[in-house]
Amino acid sequence: MKSRILTMSRERSGSRQSMAGQSLAEFLIVIPVMLLLTLGVLQFALFFMAKSTLDQAAISGAREGIVNNGSVCSIRAGVVKGLVPLYQTGNMNRDIGGYGASLVNAWTKTTLGAIGSLDSVAIDVVNPTRASFKDFATNNNVLQDGTPITAIPNARLLYRSTAAGTQSQQSIQDANILSIRVNYCDPVIVPPVRWVTGLMTGSGSDAAFGTACYAAGGIPIQSYANLLMQSPALQSAVYGSAASGCKNPFGP
Repeated sequence: MKSRILTMSRERSGSRQSMAGQSLAEFLIVIPVMLLLTLGVLQFALFFMAKSTLDQAAISGAREGIVNNGSVCSIRAGVVKGLVPLYQTGNMNRDIGGYGASLVNAWTKTTLGAIGSLDSVAIDVVNPTRASFKDFATNNNVLQDGTPITAIPNARLLYRSTAAGTQSQQSIQDANILSIRVNYCDPVIVPPVRWVTGLMTGSGSDAAFGTACYAAGGIPIQSYANLLMQSPALQSAVYGSAASGCKNPFGP
C-alpha cells in the first residue's frame, strides 16, 4: 500500500514538473508575439496621431495659400504651422519662445531633408493646373515696375460664365479652387515595426516618395485639402519656384 502511494506521489510530481516545463515553453513562444502586437498597437496610435495632425496641417497650408495668391511658400509655411504639435519644444502653452522654437524646429526638420527622408514634407499643387492658367489667366494687372502679372481672375465668380476651358476642361469657378496634396514621411519609433517598413516599397502616384520613405524606415502619409481662392492665383506664385527653395519665415 505504501509503495503504491509512493508511486502515485512520484507520478504526480513528475506530471507537475512536466506541466511547468510546458507552460514555460508556451510562455517563451507567446511572449514575443504579444510584445510585437503591443508595440504595433503603440506605433499605430502614433501613426494615427500623425495622420490627424497632417490633415489639419494640409488645411492650414491651403488657408495660407488662398489668401496669398496660391504661393507655394505660403502653403509650406501653413503646413509647417500645422505640424508644430509633432515637433514641440518647451511649453508652448506658457512660453511664447517655446512656440517660436517649435516653429523653427518643425521648419528645419520638414524642409531641409531630402525628399522622402524621415520628417520630410512634399507639397504639390493639384489645382489650378498649368492648363487652368492657359485657359483663364489674364495679364491685366502689372507690378510697380510695369511687369505684367499672369493671374486667374477671382472677382465676381458667381456672375462669370461656367463654360469649360479647352485646355483644362474646367470652368473658371473650378480653376479658383486651390487643391493641394501633402506627403509626409512619419518616423517609425518602434524598432520591430521600423524593420518591417524597411522591407516595404512605395506605391500609388507618389511611389518615389513612398519608396524613399520606406527605405529610410518611415511610413509615408498623404493628405489633401481643397479651398476656394480668396485672391487671384498668380502663375509665378504657384509654379514659379519649388517649395524647397522657400526661405524660413520663422527664423534667421
